Amino acid sequence: MPLPMPANENDFNMATALGWCVAHELPAEKLTVHSLWLPTVAQVRNPRLLHSATGAIQTLGGNLLPDCKIADLITDGRRVLAAQSGAHQYQADAFVLATGAWAGLSLGQPAAIPNIRPVRGQMLLYAPGSHQLGHILYRDGVYLVPRRDGHLLVGSSVEDAGFDAATSDEVLRRLQQSACALLPELQAHSPIQSWAGLRPGSPDNIPLIDRHPDFDNLWIHTGHFRYGVTMAPASSRLLVELILGEAPSLDPAPYSWGAAQDRRWPEGKPC
Repeated sequence: MPLPMPANENDFNMATALGWCVAHELPAEKLTVHSLWLPTVAQVRNPRLLHSATGAIQTLGGNLLPDCKIADLITDGRRVLAAQSGAHQYQADAFVLATGAWAGLSLGQPAAIPNIRPVRGQMLLYAPGSHQLGHILYRDGVYLVPRRDGHLLVGSSVEDAGFDAATSDEVLRRLQQSACALLPELQAHSPIQSWAGLRPGSPDNIPLIDRHPDFDNLWIHTGHFRYGVTMAPASSRLLVELILGEAPSLDPAPYSWGAAQDRRWPEGKPC
């Protein structure tokens, strides 16, 4: 993946970037003064990944209940007994709150999860034939991702807009301008689709993976911000280890409830 860097060389240090890649065992090759090639970086289509994960859960005996709103948790002392949804109560030995961008909202009795807020991201899609890009491009927070079917994905904004998942002409126009600056051939084309989503934002992009301090069998797994897919294998493994009382595969301290309480959003730059 060619990774174009800022045009101002004062904003980019090649030695530092290559050193980071070496430290993280990420193969990298210098292309120009301001660009790197990262051959092992790849993309995943989120809907297809979700479809595969759904199938795997069902194959293993899991039961999925889409569009099942949990209104409250039924508790007794320090234990959660059931999750309340309409007239139904769902019982379990352990419960996990993985409510994404909504994790900072209180759900009945448990205290709200600290320092989690929705962060909006807007995206563009170009039609097949609008480009001949064969690899991912990234610069200054904007990425271009060519899909196998010929479409081109452009993303994404980072906005503190509350729970508003609408798109805005101004932000989409800026994304289009950035995309055309990265790939001038797009100037002859217009996006065919745009949309927005809400991420579970957390200070420093650090998730919270821990037991809720008020309950012995309620666990938290949220705050992955823009990196939910890439963090998922390691973060879910840590969660399972904590629930089962096994030795954790990595230090859980940075992802604890206390650590999340201590983190702060930067003043004047909430995202």
